[in-house]
Amino acid sequence: MVEQSVTSRNRLDSEEREQKPPIHDEEFWFTDGSAVVVAGDVAFRVYEGLLTRDSSVFRDLFGARRRSASAERIDGCVVVRLPDVAEEVRVLLRALLSPWLYYQTMSFSVVESLIRLGHKYRIQHITVNALERLKSHYSDDMETWLKAWRSMYEPGKPCQPADAIAAVNLARLTGTLSVLPSALYECSILPTRVLLQGAQHGDAGTATARLSLEDVERCLDARRLLSQDYLLSALRVMVPETSADCEDMQCAASLEVVLKTFRSGDHQESVLCRYDTLTHRSPLELIRPEPLCGPCQEMLEERHRREQQKTWSRLPEYFGIDVPGWSTRRHSSQETVNASDSETALVC
Repeated sequence: MVEQSVTSRNRLDSEEREQKPPIHDEEFWFTDGSAVVVAGDVAFRVYEGLLTRDSSVFRDLFGARRRSASAERIDGCVVVRLPDVAEEVRVLLRALLSPWLYYQTMSFSVVESLIRLGHKYRIQHITVNALERLKSHYSDDMETWLKAWRSMYEPGKPCQPADAIAAVNLARLTGTLSVLPSALYECSILPTRVLLQGAQHGDAGTATARLSLEDVERCLDARRLLSQDYLLSALRVMVPETSADCEDMQCAASLEVVLKTFRSGDHQESVLCRYDTLTHRSPLELIRPEPLCGPCQEMLEERHRREQQKTWSRLPEYFGIDVPGWSTRRHSSQETVNASDSETALVC
């Protein structure tokens, strides 16, 4: 009896919502529109041809309504009710009505909405354009991605930890594999609590972005490999061999001081035990030796870039994913420093 009562009440609540007239959207209510789309309690009066031209899903929805004698109508227009948030439908309509202007400036939440709705309603040009924006940040080129990542974390700019989580989910949804390595890396360096519980996202911050359990496991497993990379990279970068164009005989001694600091443990544990391998500062910036000459400074910076590129090329392997065409190129150098050389420099 109790179950019947709850079911009846839910049905009555649903009927009451349907009977209650939706609010006319202030931005998209054209008096000469031929169709009404309702999302939540908001109604959009637009042009059926605009929605059905590029979307087989909308063509099927409106076709089914027109064939139904009992189809809901508002102001004589056939009504299609969507299970989407009104703000996201508004975002989609903006992109359909003024695409070139609209694509010039888009927040991540807008990109996310367009990819999801474009994919859901099979509007190819919407999905493709929004995916290009996503790939412009989560690039398969390390330097391009690093530049985009650093722009997000400029001083005074709010951090959006949910963006990387959403990017992974969008890549999974659309099969855009090239986005996964950098997006999963960004997820792996999030606080563990955020990685496990998700993060609030969207312009209103009312939804929670969460990774699948499988992708959470990938991120946690990758941390060990990334941490190992950071340690070995630090040793390779700081090996006490100076540039062929060294201008100061003290440079070698300065680098020896750094290795002694590593051996003695006179540094914060976080200096070498980290997994933000690609995005954290180089060891040279964390433990500063005496000033190095210009050529030696440039040499160490090049070593650091080379080590970053090695890690970048291994990201698909670290996250257990297959990304066809992922870059495997390695930076060449006149100096060849292997792991065993660096470890010997550390312990001897």
